Amino acid sequence: MRELTVTIIVLSYNAASTIIETLESIRAQDYNGLSLLIGDDASKDDTVDIVNRWIKSNRDRFVDCKVICRSENIGTSKNFDDLMKMVNTRWVKIIAADDILVCNCIRKNVDYVMNNKVEAILYSRIRPFKVVE
Repeated sequence: MRELTVTIIVLSYNAASTIIETLESIRAQDYNGLSLLIGDDASKDDTVDIVNRWIKSNRDRFVDCKVICRSENIGTSKNFDDLMKMVNTRWVKIIAADDILVCNCIRKNVDYVMNNKVEAILYSRIRPFKVVE
């Protein structure tokens, strides 16, 4: 059976210090049918350069890979809405550029969807980071 393609949308803004960890958590998923769509909302730091270097080295990991760079900040909601209009898969996972996916997250989500006939929405529990002071 062919794997469903799942689009992972990454919303970023000034995420130079965290986005590599986010992208690596996506790359490390044990699920092969991943499409990656990154929407940068006019970051003023090196986020876009970091993302482009990472994509150059990791593009082959994904069914499809796109980076959308805004020239003006349009806000999280509009950035998300515009990216959703670009998705051409049935299933989408949304993540911010300062979050990570736990191991096997996508595989577990897809297995749940397939085994329970989920038709519309599936969300996962979150595991908060521990703040170190």
